[in-house]
Amino acid sequence: MIATSITGDSAGAANQLLDLLSNADAYKEKIDALAKATAENKKYVDAIAPASEIPSLVAQMKADKQELAALIAKTQSDASSAQKEATAQQKETLDTAKAKAAAIVAAAEAKNADAENNLAKTSQALADAKQATAVANQRIAEYNQKLKVLVASQVTVDALTAETQAAKDDIIAKHEAFIRGL
Repeated sequence: MIATSITGDSAGAANQLLDLLSNADAYKEKIDALAKATAENKKYVDAIAPASEIPSLVAQMKADKQELAALIAKTQSDASSAQKEATAQQKETLDTAKAKAAAIVAAAEAKNADAENNLAKTSQALADAKQATAVANQRIAEYNQKLKVLVASQVTVDALTAETQAAKDDIIAKHEAFIRGL
């Protein structure tokens, strides 16, 4: 068969070239295949850029790659710095929040202790008031009893006073009658 290598490295290339030139159909077929392959490859080359611009595009790509690598390194460095700074700020914020929370808890515990102390004082005052009320009610009952005795005594005194007055009036009347009779 005829060699298709562009470099012509295949063994017997000279003989194949003579065979190709002696057979016009085979020659035309090879030229058509080469034109078709060239056209196909040209689409890819033209899609990228004209062939004359490929070396400058390769150089530009290398420069862009280096620039991108530098940008990635800077971005990684910036990200690392930002992460360290964010971690420090987070720790500071967390420490501040913990301190504020501890202060709030301490204040709440102090208010709770005050409230419990006030509740204990109020409970004691209520118990004292109940005891004082009970004592007062007992004294009122005793005074009412004494008042009943005093009222009864007053009635007795009034009756005795009236009886004494009557006896006195009777004695005076008898005495006056005796004196008149003398």
